[in-house]
Amino acid sequence: MNQKTILVISLITALAGITVLYFLSGELEPDAMAIEKITGEDMGEIAKITGEIKSIRNSNSSTFITIEQPADITIIAIGKSNLSLKSGDTVEILGAVDEYNDEPQIIAKRIRLIE
Repeated sequence: MNQKTILVISLITALAGITVLYFLSGELEPDAMAIEKITGEDMGEIAKITGEIKSIRNSNSSTFITIEQPADITIIAIGKSNLSLKSGDTVEILGAVDEYNDEPQIIAKRIRLIE
């Protein structure tokens, strides 16, 4: 084979690989974790938790949800004040770990009701 053929095959293979990785990356999610295992070292990381809603408080631009497993954590849903959730609902939260007043919290990217 000449160099031009090898170059074309390499380019096509690389583009196909990048395309496959792009589409697969949208499907990847972290495994669910326990609230008590979330620490300051997880800052900025994406976490997925599942738990029961203990309380919900709405403000003008955000919703504050307290999720309970054995431990509690506050979830901030920015710009989602019209959520149709209530205390006692079981939800799955996907979001970024943050910290406020030395307590971990999660800034929600996705909130899904589990029935």
